Amino acid sequence: MTGTATCCPGLWRAEGSRRLSIRMSKYLLFFLAVSAFGQGQVGGVQQGASGGGAISPVPIALTDGATISTNAALGNSFKVTLGGNRALAAPTNPTDGQKAMWIFVQDGTGSRTIALNSVFTFGTDVTGCVLSTTASKTDYLGAVYNAANTAWNVVSCAKGY
Repeated sequence: MTGTATCCPGLWRAEGSRRLSIRMSKYLLFFLAVSAFGQGQVGGVQQGASGGGAISPVPIALTDGATISTNAALGNSFKVTLGGNRALAAPTNPTDGQKAMWIFVQDGTGSRTIALNSVFTFGTDVTGCVLSTTASKTDYLGAVYNAANTAWNVVSCAKGY
């Protein structure tokens, strides 16, 4: 791909033949490592038939249940509709430096909560993540895996979309 293709104005920008730059947002960090652009799906990114134009992450559907499991080897974006108060288990198969986004959608009832496994750690900027309570609203949790600490460092929590 040559030239410039944009998606999600202000968040993504693909430039040149193999470079993806991402504009950072304090509340919504989203990263993808894309080594090449082409037809179909590359690294969890759905691309246009021409290999150009808009790109968008394809969230991996998670199974709703008392404890929600994530296989981090499957992608970087994960989505689940919460049908009750849930716990997010420690993701399996992460890689050091992996950036991931969990998308939580409230069901038609709303007021669902998510308890994070202790491998999810918070810093001084993002000190916790309480989901929105409105039915059908979407919340986002972004984290980066630190293999040295066996921890997912939570870098963003955005809610109420």
